[in-house]
Amino acid sequence: MSLETADDDLHPRGAGDHYGENYLFAGLADTSDTGFYFHTGRLFEIGTYEVHVATFAGGTTASCLVREDLDEKSMQSAGVSYEIIEPMHEWRLAFSGLGRSGVFLATDEQVATPVGFDITLRSAAEPFDMASVFRTATFGQMLGEHYEQGFRWEGQVTVGERVLPVSGLGVRDHSWGSRHMTAHNTTWWAPSTFDDGDVFYASLDMRRGDLRKSFSSRTDPAGETVFDEFQVVVREGDQVTYNRAELTFGGEIGRASCRERV
Repeated sequence: MSLETADDDLHPRGAGDHYGENYLFAGLADTSDTGFYFHTGRLFEIGTYEVHVATFAGGTTASCLVREDLDEKSMQSAGVSYEIIEPMHEWRLAFSGLGRSGVFLATDEQVATPVGFDITLRSAAEPFDMASVFRTATFGQMLGEHYEQGFRWEGQVTVGERVLPVSGLGVRDHSWGSRHMTAHNTTWWAPSTFDDGDVFYASLDMRRGDLRKSFSSRTDPAGETVFDEFQVVVREGDQVTYNRAELTFGGEIGRASCRERV
């Protein structure tokens, strides 16, 4: 399947079990002390629309989780509003709700902390079609569609009573289809945006027992290149609680190619 501009918007339920549709947007301000995380899941099998949001600034974090009955034709609910200004290139995205301090913590604290953002994001480069690599690699159980993109964003972020005008870089992805990911025992996913949002590296390293599948790519306004390797070296901490990691992208082998190592 080749991506089309219409794919940036919602999709109807298709065939297969574990069928769903997900959007993810995450942004870090240029000052590196303010940002947001936003994820929606349209869970067709259980008829649920699920929204996770976290915002942070100056060492303070607020977050919330909202669940509603799924409206298969709309995502404009649960505090979410959006406008696709130019498909695959420019969005306006906003969320407003109440949550708790901390990151998705189950505590006795009342849900009374304002959480939100209102941003416009823009990317000059085309999104990278991750699903094309999965299919080339015959990577089992990844049966849906999936693309990723870097962007530049600006707007405001709400953390408790603070409403901050900010701008920075971010990453987003959009997936839909039938996927089974419970068999993965180790996964590194490290999308990275550079150069004012116009250069984006997608990368993934998945392992199941002795089987490893790894790839990375670079996308910019001139086009895309897929690499045959992606390496992660943890410099501080461990695989779960690391504070610093070094990412290395391997040699070029052409578009939509992937190498499997056992």
